[in-house]
Amino acid sequence: MEIYGTMGPSCKNAEVLYKLIGNGMTGIRLNLSHAMLPDFMEGLEELHKACKLSGKDIDIMADIEGPELRIGALKNEMNLTEGSYVLFATEEDENTIPVMKELLEYIDKETEVLLDDGKILLNRDGNAFKVMRGGVLSSRKSIKLVHKEIKRDTLTVNDFKNISAFKKHNVTKVMLPFVRNKDDIKALRSALDTADCHDVKIYAKIENEEGVANLDGIIEECDCIVIARGDLGNAYGLTKLPIIQEEIVKKCVMAKREFLIVTDMLASMCESKIPTRAETSDIYRAVMEGASALMLTNETAIGKNPTDAMRVMKETVEETLKYKNN
Repeated sequence: MEIYGTMGPSCKNAEVLYKLIGNGMTGIRLNLSHAMLPDFMEGLEELHKACKLSGKDIDIMADIEGPELRIGALKNEMNLTEGSYVLFATEEDENTIPVMKELLEYIDKETEVLLDDGKILLNRDGNAFKVMRGGVLSSRKSIKLVHKEIKRDTLTVNDFKNISAFKKHNVTKVMLPFVRNKDDIKALRSALDTADCHDVKIYAKIENEEGVANLDGIIEECDCIVIARGDLGNAYGLTKLPIIQEEIVKKCVMAKREFLIVTDMLASMCESKIPTRAETSDIYRAVMEGASALMLTNETAIGKNPTDAMRVMKETVEETLKYKNN
């Protein structure tokens, strides 16, 4: 089974990366929603050292922007306290959140807005938005209008630039966020072919209702389905999320399509040295369902215990496979 970590400040040096590989990491994700491939040069050089030390090569997966909606750049972080009010605008100042002009047209009286993967919830109240669930907001975080789908091109300008550099940086796999239908996969495949990256595998992230509704066609076109539970939880609500995960798994198994599960697999280990019982049970369930890969995100990127989290993931996977195969 493949186990992915995510590159970030907690694992940008060869020593930590070497330990992650030793503890079971078979691939690493580069989050290109906030950065460009050249921004990872230092980390990739350290990864090369770690691979040489360990005698193992690992997959490099690029997680590109795709059609996901994001806010613009903030001059400073915004502390959105519950009960306070904010505005959206095309330009940022002290009390406004910058968004592209096209997005403003979709916001109406009934709209609920989720920011930063659903951590922050806003409700339309008159001409402003009331903060119903607060938090600290920083630049380029995700934004979702509840129960509204905004039409966007599959790939951004930055995506095309990054794809053109895949070969130079030895990218072997690419994750496309917010896949809506099989045409999104075809558009990415065309861009990869143009960049002479025919062998790069496409991992389709299922993160919204449209992607779930068109799952059959997406399964036909991609190499692997990614059950991205962060935004899926925003789209369906956390109490329904396990059911949606189960339905996606069933379709993948029936179609004999590989699938990867990600988000909060070992979230507590961003702070804690040990996982919760629920987290190890979650990993067990994913393996028993037939997942071909699992992924850690914040746990390795910004967590305090990246190597411990990878070790727990690997050991839980091994124990489960031992039981499953007996």
